[in-house]
Amino acid sequence: MHTVKTDSSYLNENGWVAFLITIPAMALDNLPTNAKICAQYIKFHLVVPLNEAAYSLKLSEGYDSLLDFFEQTGKGIVAFSE
Repeated sequence: MHTVKTDSSYLNENGWVAFLITIPAMALDNLPTNAKICAQYIKFHLVVPLNEAAYSLKLSEGYDSLLDFFEQTGKGIVAFSE
């Protein structure tokens, strides 16, 4: 799991200061981490935008604390619309 700070003014203006890059199974157990598509193996990543509070928490207390925070605050990691 990697945390990457962003300098994008568009993202920063919308409250996102960094991204957490992780595996799709972080959000849902049945999301694949890779697949063979047209004879090519493709590896998937999940990118989660972080606000300043979540970013600071990840840096100071670690990945597990960030996941606990998401669970406690009801932050959805992946949203599917019908």
